[in-house]
Amino acid sequence: MEISAKNISKKSLFKLLFQSIGYGLMAFCVLMGIFSLFGFETVAFNEQYYTGISGLLVSLPLGLFMGLLFTCFMWLIGILGLWINSYFKGVTIVFKGVSEQVGE
Repeated sequence: MEISAKNISKKSLFKLLFQSIGYGLMAFCVLMGIFSLFGFETVAFNEQYYTGISGLLVSLPLGLFMGLLFTCFMWLIGILGLWINSYFKGVTIVFKGVSEQVGE
């Protein structure tokens, strides 16, 4: 299924980026927190390494903050890019694995 539009709404772009970049960074930070449980110095905050249970507990809000920060940064750049793109051509999104239903 293919959808073409002149532009994507800012809210839809933010949701798409947060679900890809934000969730990915949060999962990575939780993974680093799990490594810190085993003594690895993978979680650092304020120039101090955290290991053990404190490393896992620090990685959770750090992952949320990093996910939101990077998502917002990429969202702002994406808005600018899509605004420039809307003057030249539209946006086409192709969905895979979608069954088209007749009558909707």
